[in-house]
Amino acid sequence: MTAHSDKERAEPNFKGYGHHPIIAACDNVAEPLAWMLRPGSAGSKNTAADHLRLLDDAITALPPALRRKLMITCDGAGASHALVKELDRLASRHGYQVTYSVGWELAAREKAAIGKVPEPAWAAAIGPKGRVRERRADDACPNQRCAHRECWIEEAPSRS
Repeated sequence: MTAHSDKERAEPNFKGYGHHPIIAACDNVAEPLAWMLRPGSAGSKNTAADHLRLLDDAITALPPALRRKLMITCDGAGASHALVKELDRLASRHGYQVTYSVGWELAAREKAAIGKVPEPAWAAAIGPKGRVRERRADDACPNQRCAHRECWIEEAPSRS
């Protein structure tokens, strides 16, 4: 957000001079829930502490009766391991239903690039301990690209 004068917390940034705010809104009623007016030098990526605080403030702003069933979306600038870990924690609470999407829609350029990767080049994700991070369950649905939680096994030992 550009500021043309020396406003509080305005600083130089990649667009010139101003602020770098973040906002959480309730989409179905177009109401802002929480926001942070950050300095212009604040980064958009990997500022997990800001995104976690904003998430907490946004959920707190909702009436308690509406906090049990949430759908949370975040663009790629908010994508961090810490945020996804917190969203997983929120989703795992008994009696709560939390679905989320973190990222951005792939444009034609990205889709074209992914389409050029030969099938043998794709590999299973390997965790820091050298084990396969996740694999398809033996009884998974036939859709190889599904995202059903029950179709994937996390922290599966690597197969020999």
